[in-house]
Amino acid sequence: MSSPDFPTLNLDVRTRRAERAVAGFTFISSVASLGLLQQPPITVAAVMMCAAMGIGLGFRAIGWIGGARRLTRISWQPDGTWLLSDAAGRTIEARLSGASRVTPSVLWLRWSGRAGTPLLLARGDVSSDEFRRLVVRLRLSDRLSPKVVHAET
Repeated sequence: MSSPDFPTLNLDVRTRRAERAVAGFTFISSVASLGLLQQPPITVAAVMMCAAMGIGLGFRAIGWIGGARRLTRISWQPDGTWLLSDAAGRTIEARLSGASRVTPSVLWLRWSGRAGTPLLLARGDVSSDEFRRLVVRLRLSDRLSPKVVHAET
């Protein structure tokens, strides 16, 4: 997924409301499901609370709700590599994975060099011009290398 004709594309991705909304909804739903049971046995309540904590810790581990691994900046280089910068100031070089998905309003990006850290980017998470540029470039690069899959709306 490279083209020397493409300029470097830099995106500030610190404010990603879509990820936080998904993580928050999932966590709150798991806690609220406990309230659906009327007087659950203590073991069931304990298991459900542990599951809710596991969900919260999992989202934190991949950087969706804070933490040092939360991506703050992504940069797509003309050679097809990505530079991923996180909240701890580390920059990692990676390649876009075939597990990435592109739609007109949401992007699900995964990198092969950074296992376990997907990026969910919605239209309102970055400026509309940057989002459009990224979608167009991903679609153009898909024609060059069919690793990114489109989901049409």
